[in-house]
Amino acid sequence: MSRSRLVFIAFLRGINVGGHNIIKMQDLREALERHAYKSVRTYLQSGNVVLATDDQDHTEEHVRDDIASTIHDTFGFDVSVIVRSRDELADIISHDPYRSTGVAALAKWHIINFLSEEPDQAIVDNIQTKAHDISPKDHILFRGTEIHSYHAEGVIKSKAAKLLTDKHLRVHVTARNWNTVTKLLAMADDGGDDNGDDDE
Repeated sequence: MSRSRLVFIAFLRGINVGGHNIIKMQDLREALERHAYKSVRTYLQSGNVVLATDDQDHTEEHVRDDIASTIHDTFGFDVSVIVRSRDELADIISHDPYRSTGVAALAKWHIINFLSEEPDQAIVDNIQTKAHDISPKDHILFRGTEIHSYHAEGVIKSKAAKLLTDKHLRVHVTARNWNTVTKLLAMADDGGDDNGDDDE
């Protein structure tokens, strides 16, 4: 993509799950293109969107609200949307806490939890203490508006993973594994027209 454009990655939560909030990725791309976004691409059915704009005044908050309202107006329901700029996502990946430790041997078990805002420090401290007590083999690291977590026996079996929710964090959160996050950054950088979807 042209570096003169601003590039963003949006993470949608709760779509195409259990037959609810169904959105075909082609329909989503077309809806966003009608709102003047460029190079709109999607990855997987869980709702990962790479898009660009020529408007240099666009912020993550602007894109988040734009996508949420577009989905509401086009598909008739509300979803939670969390947005990061291309440079923010690159920074998150560059600060991989497990790179030199060998802890996250399986990238699919290394999870990045994207938060809508930073949680209170008291909540962070409480979750870290509880997580260590109930899942001592797991690793959880808070870093601003992200949480890096590694679940030694997988996310489904992890008791600590169940603490990383809106209810406990008191902010909105959506999670993606390391493979997905690094793929999205590659898509943001290569500027191609391919999409990693299965609905076409």
